[in-house]
Amino acid sequence: MNPYTKVVLFVVRLAAFGLVFTSLLYLSSYVFFAVEKQSSGEGALSLTLKSTPFFLGIVLWIKSHAIARKLTKDFDD
Repeated sequence: MNPYTKVVLFVVRLAAFGLVFTSLLYLSSYVFFAVEKQSSGEGALSLTLKSTPFFLGIVLWIKSHAIARKLTKDFDD
């Protein structure tokens, strides 16, 4: 594998991890308030928007190899 492809693959997977981690932090705060039986004041739309980065991160992780190959196709040795 091309070294440039490895670097791009790492960066894309790091971005995907960041999206998933951020979304999990948002959703865990909602679960914490739900367990404590306090009102978090969040509706279905807010929870949907907070879970969107999770699914985008999963898709980005799955497609990361194809994205890395596409971005570095001009740098092939």
